[in-house]
Amino acid sequence: MKKINKNCAYFLAQASHDLRQPLQALMLYLDLFDTDELSPKQKNLWDKILKTTGNLKILLSNVLDFSKFEFGDIKLNKHIVNVGVILSDLGQEYKILAESKNINFEYNICNCSIFTDAVLLERILRNLISNAFKFTKDKVIVSCKENRDNIVIDIQDNGIGIKKDELPLIFDEFYQGSNACFLNNDGAGLGLSIVKKIADKLEIDINVQSAKGKGSKFSILIKKGHTLS
Repeated sequence: MKKINKNCAYFLAQASHDLRQPLQALMLYLDLFDTDELSPKQKNLWDKILKTTGNLKILLSNVLDFSKFEFGDIKLNKHIVNVGVILSDLGQEYKILAESKNINFEYNICNCSIFTDAVLLERILRNLISNAFKFTKDKVIVSCKENRDNIVIDIQDNGIGIKKDELPLIFDEFYQGSNACFLNNDGAGLGLSIVKKIADKLEIDINVQSAKGKGSKFSILIKKGHTLS
């Protein structure tokens, strides 16, 4: 069974890698397209094309990340990282998305220096913030604070939440809960499993608090031993 899983991971990696180049070319062509004179009906169709293409890009990235973890091909590049800079950049980026979707988006910045891999930490944050925007009703809050033992980054939404019996399963590979079907989620159930794999690699803990109909809060806990004063 282990060999079959390895073969499947290899096939997925090769297929997604071969698809990435034509997808990048497609996205380049889409960026060059002039949409100023589109009718409302055409603009609506155009928005759906962009959304579908974006979902495909995320899916391919997740499959490639998954295969890298399967083959142990993830290498850490740790250095001193300012968490505030990462949160500020992401906050400005998602602020634009929030305005376009009429979502109340709040974020604050903590000026903490951490010895970690900045790219992988950003992948965790981006994935969780994107999920919050996907599942929220109209509010997303990203906050950062320090307690005695940890730097804590919270990503909270007021969306449909997660059922209690599904909480232990959300980080499993390919798992898609009942909410995924309800919201017509186009993912493959890899996003949160990759988040967990990256967090384990960086020795970061992730806690989840959620209830059906009451939203979700994902808390990233970075031990003070991984910080530099």
